[in-house]
Formats: sequence, structure tokens, C-alpha cells
Amino acid sequence: MPYNNTQRYLLLSDCSRALLAFCVLARFAILFPLIGTRFLPAGIADFFLTVYLTSVLVDGFEYVTIFRKVPKKGVSRTSGWRVLGSIGARALVTVLILNYPKSAKNISFSVLISSSMLVDCSRHLYNFYKVRTFGGSVWWLTSLRRILFGLLSPVLAASEAAMIFICLRLMETEYGYYREYIDYDVWADRAAVLVKGVLFAYAPVFYITYKNKMTAFWRLKTDKTKKTN
Repeated sequence: MPYNNTQRYLLLSDCSRALLAFCVLARFAILFPLIGTRFLPAGIADFFLTVYLTSVLVDGFEYVTIFRKVPKKGVSRTSGWRVLGSIGARALVTVLILNYPKSAKNISFSVLISSSMLVDCSRHLYNFYKVRTFGGSVWWLTSLRRILFGLLSPVLAASEAAMIFICLRLMETEYGYYREYIDYDVWADRAAVLVKGVLFAYAPVFYITYKNKMTAFWRLKTDKTKKTN
């Protein structure tokens, strides 16, 4: 059965993002043992942050142009609020790290790289296989996705919150990288209030999202078991 244009696009999108996430992981696996956390940002930060943010931006584009128009009972799909929350969280983390590059020397940055790219790589591989087989799946790939998401999503959220907290401390003590373009005397206090608000809301929002996602995984597994029996 031939693929339509939407399926071709999704195959290319998921394959590309899975490959990019794997490349980040491979680069991280080579650099981390050699140079450690202190000098790691110089060799991987720009590449990682580009893949890290672009991945969820593409998710937003696909939701608006494709999945938003699909009936909720047609296929399982994520909510628009979850996509928007992911974009907002990653955009904030990316902007803060770029403005305060010293924060990337913390071990939390290394944890952020490994956890986010493992989750993204497994997710895109799963989606690629599902589109390629017209909705099919294999147990090991499905199990890998569930295990990595279940174990690493809390780690990912904790590392993002840690990076936000580190940047917040730096925000109170020094000017950022873009000090030539931003009047920190005017915007520093306002930005600090915004970042504090995001940091306080991070845990409850993540808990709700994580709980709903794990519930959806369990329901999917239960439904498949019932159909098999």
C-alpha cells in the first residue's frame, strides 16, 4: 500500500529527528569521558540545544497542521496543551542556557542531554515504525519507549528544573551573555519573577502530564491484551 503525502512527511520527520537525537547521544558518549562536565558545553551545547528545541517546535507544527484536525477517537494523539507546555519549557531552558552559558558546566546539563535525547530517540523511532507499518508495532520497541519514558521523564524534568534554578541564581549575581542587547537593570527583576513562577509551577504541571501519559500507556496495553484474549 503506497504512502500518502502526510505519511511520507511523518516518516521523514520522525526518521530525521531520531537520527539527530542519536547523533547527539553519540557525540555525548565520546566527549563526556574525555573532557568531563566542565568543558563539555564547548563541544556539544549548540548542537544539542538546536536539536532539543527544534524537536518540540516540529511537534507543534505537526499538531497544528495534522493532528489537531484528526478526531480524538480516530487515533491516539497528545493534547495541544501538552505540546504547548513542552515548547514553552524547552524554549525557556534554551534561552536561559544560551544567556548564562556558565550554567551548562553543571552536571545537570549532562543529565539533561542524555535523558532528553534518549526519550526523544525512542519516541521518534516508535512513531516512525508505527507510520511505516500503518499503525503496527513490535513489543520490544513499545516496551522500550514505555520504560525510557517512565524512568527518564522524571529525570528529564528534574534536570530542566535544576538548570532553571541555576540560571536563576546566576541572574541574581551577574549579567548574561546578551548584556549588550538587554538592559538588565530594567529587565532582571521582571525576568526573575517570571522564571520563579515557572519553577514553582514545574512540579505540579509535570506530575499531571506524567500521570496522564502513563495512564494512557497502561490503557493502551490493557486494550491490546483484551483484544488478544
